[in-house]
Amino acid sequence: WLNKKSSFLVFISQENLRRAQSCPLGSSSSKTHVIPDCLDFEHLILNAQNQSPPVKTLCIGSVSNFKEQKQPFALLSLFKRISLLYPSAQFILAGDGAGITACRIYTEKLGLSNVHFPGILKDMKKFYSRLALYISASRFEGLSMSELECLYLKIPMVIPFRGGITDIMKQGEQGFFYPLQ
Repeated sequence: WLNKKSSFLVFISQENLRRAQSCPLGSSSSKTHVIPDCLDFEHLILNAQNQSPPVKTLCIGSVSNFKEQKQPFALLSLFKRISLLYPSAQFILAGDGAGITACRIYTEKLGLSNVHFPGILKDMKKFYSRLALYISASRFEGLSMSELECLYLKIPMVIPFRGGITDIMKQGEQGFFYPLQ
């Protein structure tokens, strides 16, 4: 009912629009608009001009709100497997949420001492400047701000094929998609 009464329907990605069109939203194409999430490009440009030295240590990071949708336990299991191949690798899992304590316990259970949980970050420039790779395990995402920032800052990513990022990132150019299970 609300969609029929609305003047416009705004989506943050083509993928979200396609998903909505597959449901009975009752919208016409003249009512739909795609407006990607807003990025603070001015802030990113200023930060990019003051780039830190190149990454010397293999540092892999992600941002999560530590809930089931983000699959932080799968990410930690992946970090364990990477650690076996690259023992000096460092991992940063930024963010906060109800599941962070369980993730810290799981990290100890896996025997990982190279995973850092810095919490909510105020200085994203420092976070991104350390990364050699960004990994996400999120099951669904409209258009992840951290993935957009990685695209802009040319940080390679390994992320699920889902959400609005599929509209703007090409497989193999700045990273790789993997299929959701």
